[in-house]
Amino acid sequence: MTQREAWWSRGAVLAAALLATLFTLALALQPLMSGGPSVLVRLLAAPTCHQMAHRSLLLDGIPMAVCARCIGIYAGGALGLWAYGLLARPAARPPVWSFLGVVALNVADVGLGLLGLPNLSNLPRSLLGGLAGFVAALFLGTGLAEIALHLAKRRRRPEPALSADGESAG
Repeated sequence: MTQREAWWSRGAVLAAALLATLFTLALALQPLMSGGPSVLVRLLAAPTCHQMAHRSLLLDGIPMAVCARCIGIYAGGALGLWAYGLLARPAARPPVWSFLGVVALNVADVGLGLLGLPNLSNLPRSLLGGLAGFVAALFLGTGLAEIALHLAKRRRRPEPALSADGESAG
């Protein structure tokens, strides 16, 4: 892998990390917004979260745009992308069991609630979601880095030379 290819690979992950961070900040800071921007952030979050106020962390006494678990997932995902982009060597892959483990913890918490048993409060729920988001982002970072590396390698290949009649010489 050339220096340029490594830069493209890492750059793609860091660009995704920046976008994820901005989106997460918009979700978290939505209670401080007013009017159109506040409504827009809630609408963007609605397809992925139930947005129950009693399940959300509060900012200035107002529930965030997404529940505690979702804000944890988004924040953990952003941190995971930053960690992968800044620290991981190219093509590093986390073990699959790490993702299965953190998802199992989240499923166990949801299952307790479905069974009518007490489940976690909002802060621990957001931390569990953060773990799942972080690990999921390591997998996402791997995929983004590989796609960017593949595209960078394709850009590097020289075009086949054309003959006098415009046909490829190769």
